[in-house]
Amino acid sequence: DIVNLNMFMIMRTLDSQVHNKIQNKLYRHLIQVYPPETVGTERDSGIGTSVDVVRQDGDEYVFYEIKTAKSVRTCIRQALAQLLEYSCWPDQNRASQLIIVSPNEITEQARTYLEHLRNEFGIPVYYQQFDLEDEELKDLY
Repeated sequence: DIVNLNMFMIMRTLDSQVHNKIQNKLYRHLIQVYPPETVGTERDSGIGTSVDVVRQDGDEYVFYEIKTAKSVRTCIRQALAQLLEYSCWPDQNRASQLIIVSPNEITEQARTYLEHLRNEFGIPVYYQQFDLEDEELKDLY
């Protein structure tokens, strides 16, 4: 019905605003830490899609995917497939690190899951919280 559709559109707009805020703040943070010419937003993945934030590290790339879902688990689920496609489709290794960024604090289960993906399958996936209140990027897990 129309009420549900309106509520859905409002929520999507709010999510988009949070995503854009995180993307802009993350970019500003990274260009203070790394040479500005090595960091970019909405970069072409090479397969017709765009990566939220990309950082070049010598001959390697670090891909950052921003998610604003209400749980860490959902953010990981949404971002992981995208990051793997950006980096690996169809038979490439475009990124040395795949970093999921969200406003949620990481949970112990999520930390264990990411360690398992790295250790068992060699997927270089990590997580960083972007604290909206303090406007800072937290530790890499």
